[in-house]
Amino acid sequence: MLRKWRFPILIGGGFLAAAVLLYFSGVRILPEKIQGAIGHRDVYRDGQVASADVGTAGAAPVAVKAVLESSEFKALAKNPAFQEVLNSTSFNQLSTNPVFVILLTNTSFQNLAKTNALAVMIQNSAVQGAGGGGGGRLYYTQQQQTQFNNLTQISGFQALAQLPAFNTLLQMGSFQVMMGNSSFTGLAVLGTFQQSLLNGNAANLAQVARVF
Repeated sequence: MLRKWRFPILIGGGFLAAAVLLYFSGVRILPEKIQGAIGHRDVYRDGQVASADVGTAGAAPVAVKAVLESSEFKALAKNPAFQEVLNSTSFNQLSTNPVFVILLTNTSFQNLAKTNALAVMIQNSAVQGAGGGGGGRLYYTQQQQTQFNNLTQISGFQALAQLPAFNTLLQMGSFQVMMGNSSFTGLAVLGTFQQSLLNGNAANLAQVARVF
């Protein structure tokens, strides 16, 4: 009888031993060894973000904030002429033009624009270019003529001088007052102010100035 059941018992024991071995080996599999949708995930975390990877969204508000904190803006905020200039349609149309922004920092432009001289000289230049007379020369000095010649050497000035908005602005009394105001000319050279203008924030600055 024992000889008859010896081989089945041996075979069954072998299967049982294999099952036990397989069970215990499965229990010892570490989670990090498991691959697939479910299991331990290695998450990469970088402690620093390179500035080049960050967009420039919000750059304009930052520039505006810097302008508002400047001593030049604080000195001008309650000035009616300053508010009128920033609110004017002509200034807002021109403020996003890089050539105009450069002109605001130009000494020759400032000297001529603080009176009606530049508007007259542009008109006379247009008449002369059309073959008309040059009688208007009698109204300005040699120094003013030199300053005007300096402006004509600036790339883009001739095209700017033909814009109706530019000529309208030059004849505004409030703009002439601002071009003779040291706080305004000091504000004009600030990079943050220039950036704010180029980003179309002149109206925003005017709005803040009213409640400053």
